[in-house]
Amino acid sequence: TFTIYPPLYHVVTAALASQVGDAVMAGRSLSFACAILIALVIAGIVHRLGAEAPALIRWAATAIAGLSFLAVEHVFAAAIMMRVDMLALSLATCGLYVFLHSSGARGRTAALVLFTLALMTKHSAMAAPAACILGTTMAGPRAGLKLGLTFVMLAGLAVGVLGLIFGDAVYFHLFAANALSYDPVRAART
Repeated sequence: TFTIYPPLYHVVTAALASQVGDAVMAGRSLSFACAILIALVIAGIVHRLGAEAPALIRWAATAIAGLSFLAVEHVFAAAIMMRVDMLALSLATCGLYVFLHSSGARGRTAALVLFTLALMTKHSAMAAPAACILGTTMAGPRAGLKLGLTFVMLAGLAVGVLGLIFGDAVYFHLFAANALSYDPVRAART
């Protein structure tokens, strides 16, 4: 058997399963807890942005924001299944939150670590770090370049460590097993 995802979700699920004795329950519980965490982070962002609003409106917007995330059909389905999506998205969302609320190198580094962990959960989790790097580059090209290089070094280090642990298999699972051919003419016909 093989998996097309990096191993972080599987490692965390296995650790939880060793405590509860059921791998499926552990994986589903992890996904559900991550979905709740994301909803809370979204609610927290809205609550903070609405600091100037009247209390009733602020709290209503906070509740609507968090609950709206959970009401999305794909989110609801992924939250109750044993899938990598919610862990990757929760790490990326927490990374965004930390990034947006930090002004120094420590906070930015913590955000990059969360982004790297998201990448080690689902290797397509690139939108959050890309947005932060692009936004930083727009504000200051030198700072953006530094941030981007730091992220690339962290991600490269993580993949390198996985390579040391799992050998050539990690490259097969992450890259070769995902190298699906794409034929635009065939896609247009279907």
